[in-house]
Amino acid sequence: MPAEPVDPPARVVLGVCGGIAAYKAVEVCRRLVDAGVHVTPVLTDDATRFVGAVTFSALASEP
Repeated sequence: MPAEPVDPPARVVLGVCGGIAAYKAVEVCRRLVDAGVHVTPVLTDDATRFVGAVTFSALASEP
């Protein structure tokens, strides 16, 4: 039986800017990764005042 073609994983660039909603972006990132999506977070300097870049590095597909 031939192997079924495998689709490459979806890729998402998650842009996070400064604001209280940056906390929600962590949950969005986690859920996307859990769903098999390749996530690349991009944070503004202001976003890092709300959520550390280390948090996204631990969750995302790319630091």
